[in-house]
Amino acid sequence: MAPEYFSNIDQVLAPVRHEMGNSINSVKIALEVLVRNFDVFDDEHKLKMLQGALEQTERQTKVMRALKSYSRTTLSDITDMPFSPLWNEFMMTVNRKTKESGIEIAVESPSEAKWIRADKNALRSIFGHLLTNALDSVENVEEPRITIGTMNSEGRLHVFFWDNGPEISEKNLARLCVPMFTTKKNNAGIGLSIVQKILAKMDGILHIVTSADGNRFEIGIPLAEKKSAIKKYAASF
Repeated sequence: MAPEYFSNIDQVLAPVRHEMGNSINSVKIALEVLVRNFDVFDDEHKLKMLQGALEQTERQTKVMRALKSYSRTTLSDITDMPFSPLWNEFMMTVNRKTKESGIEIAVESPSEAKWIRADKNALRSIFGHLLTNALDSVENVEEPRITIGTMNSEGRLHVFFWDNGPEISEKNLARLCVPMFTTKKNNAGIGLSIVQKILAKMDGILHIVTSADGNRFEIGIPLAEKKSAIKKYAASF
């Protein structure tokens, strides 16, 4: 096997090893101390130590849940489909998130109907993860802004999510799509890895550009042959 294969495996396992190793070691130490001093500690102290151990097991559960989410990411129906209905549906989510977060989200709507070849449910998931990623990026920005838009280029429909969050370091940029990698305390670090996994199966692409002015996450989805796509779509009703 190529050296790159083992390097990629190590990248995936490293954050899992870190998360699981730390929490398991914390539980082990807490239980060892509790067993040695069971007759010495009062009930309040015992309860505090058990609660701490329980919190660590919840961390382990979070890791396993994230890995399960990644492994279960599948595509059920890649087909030719109109893009506008899905985009309009996503705009409802954007409007709701704008009200909930109070963050300005500008939208550059598509100028014409486009036909793409994709899995509708998987694309919904991609949009959701990229929107969440943008919102997380501007969490501590004084005047947060996000722009979402589309364009046609080189046989693909490109959808971009731009935010004015802090520039991503070169080191972190190389690891963004590694499962379980995150710089956020309460983030599972699984969203972008799922995005990349789905796009790979749909012959899509993910391009990330970061600078002092902000970050741009752009996906490219194959365009469908319009005439054949319309015919197939109409036949499905």
